[in-house]
Amino acid sequence: MKIGILTQPLHNNYGGLLQAYALQTILKKMGHQVITVDLPMNDSRKGYLFYLRTIGAVIKRSILRYIFRKNIAVNIWPTERNKRIFSQHTRRFVDENIQTTSEIECASQLPSLKKCSFDAYIVGSDQVWRPIYSPGLSHFFLDFLDDNDQVKRVSYAASFGVEQWEFTTEQTEVCGGLARKFDAISVREDTAVDLCEKYFSVKAKQVLDPTFLLNKEDYVALVEKDDLPESKESVISYVMDLTQDKRKIIDQVSASLDLEVFMVNKSLNISGKESNDCIFPPVTQWLRGFMDAEFVITDSFHGTVFAIIFNKPFLAIGNDNRGLTRFTSVLKLFNLESRLITSSQMLSEELLKQPINWKRVNATLSSKKAESISFLEEGLYRTPSAPSEAGNK
Repeated sequence: MKIGILTQPLHNNYGGLLQAYALQTILKKMGHQVITVDLPMNDSRKGYLFYLRTIGAVIKRSILRYIFRKNIAVNIWPTERNKRIFSQHTRRFVDENIQTTSEIECASQLPSLKKCSFDAYIVGSDQVWRPIYSPGLSHFFLDFLDDNDQVKRVSYAASFGVEQWEFTTEQTEVCGGLARKFDAISVREDTAVDLCEKYFSVKAKQVLDPTFLLNKEDYVALVEKDDLPESKESVISYVMDLTQDKRKIIDQVSASLDLEVFMVNKSLNISGKESNDCIFPPVTQWLRGFMDAEFVITDSFHGTVFAIIFNKPFLAIGNDNRGLTRFTSVLKLFNLESRLITSSQMLSEELLKQPINWKRVNATLSSKKAESISFLEEGLYRTPSAPSEAGNK
């Protein structure tokens, strides 16, 4: 079967890149021909997040001017040259490991995908169904397909990101109608099952994020292919939003465990002369950090996922703005809710030294993986005479 995958743009987000790689890889292992649709990250897809960042940069520049009494240059957004420099390693990962269509520059070009003669489209994973991350929201419900297009429509581990409903009334009506045309719907969070039922009148199944579908050895093979040296860091800190309180957590963990910390975080709001300091490390180097770490601290969903995959003791720092349900849902699956904290006040010596029952975690992962792969097989091969769960209205 020839399958097209629609997911968030393949940019510099390690988790986003690896979930795209994992879903394509597992489908290929199942014997399919798979191509990921190349949706670029450009200004038209940033939605109002772009403008919020712009306003933030202007405010920052004004404050610096006031403090230092002179003109301070603060880039509002990286130039195209900056982007190429920043993304040189992550782009290489895509070029070498993820087969893509030619670039889709705007929504009006999406119907051209019909020339690919796909037998099925799979939407997911990541927060493809969260409005603030998907300005062209209805595209992720396959609005460019006609009713007479004889293709399978499947979502795999699609995420709303949060447990509250963020769709407008119009988006709910449009996307709900499109969702009811899907042959099978699966979501990443348990709360999303209820959201689909309540707002779209469709049944959905909770499945694992695609990164869980591959074995640890698959990721080790990626690292070994790049021939990277062993990492010497004892604690890896992958924090997307570094606040004073998170810095306090990191310092407390380092002191309590008497381990050095290696921090992985990059800022794109930089001046031109600092561009080389903001290059995203290779995806395989990021993976190497998890392979070799003795402890993981992260406020990232996929940071949490890879701590679990590599069986590393970890702390997940929840973030309501980024979507707390993403953490609670995955941790609940593995009975690891105690590893989630939302402030330094929740940190304790007892928590840091509490062992994780990896044998039980891995057994659960094996079982859930089988269920998730079964969903893909059934969703792709379900015949019209076998009603889909998504078709129940």
